[in-house]
Amino acid sequence: LDTHLLYQAPGYSEDDQEVLARIRITAFGTGDPPRCGVAVAVDPENSQGINLHFRDNTQDAVQGRQFKLLDDRRAWGPPGLDIDWEDNTWYWLRLRQNGSLLTDGPNIQAKVWLADGSVAEPSDWQLTWSRADRIGFAGIVGSSIAGLSEFEVDYILIKAQGLPSLKIGANAFPSAAPAAPKIS
Repeated sequence: LDTHLLYQAPGYSEDDQEVLARIRITAFGTGDPPRCGVAVAVDPENSQGINLHFRDNTQDAVQGRQFKLLDDRRAWGPPGLDIDWEDNTWYWLRLRQNGSLLTDGPNIQAKVWLADGSVAEPSDWQLTWSRADRIGFAGIVGSSIAGLSEFEVDYILIKAQGLPSLKIGANAFPSAAPAAPKIS
């Protein structure tokens, strides 16, 4: 059951990576099955990875709608982030994996905040977790157990060693009339 849309490229470091996405829910079921969000360390063979999900389920003393870390189809992470998210509201989700070893402490970090400009990105990670020996790719994730989750993504950025870089020339944004940027 492939529930991830992943970015894969030659030379991509599967060990250190970060994904930032702007997402809004358009329809969502209730209970444990519905979930969606972003992921790192996803094994393309079995579609298991570390996910930061929108959820609507009471767990670990967090009631109802929340954001939660999941080692997909293996284990739920630390208590969820108690943000009562709303349908048709844009949120930024940032998920980072820095290494697959636990020698330096938690290697999974996550943040969530409103994407309407009313709230700045939190300066500290809101959720942290330690997961060893997890490598793979980053991207977007839907429900892994067939629950309803419909969502839109209008921005995604994936950072990892080995990914191609974009160079924007000095004349990409002319000071005269508005024009589309030129990327070289």
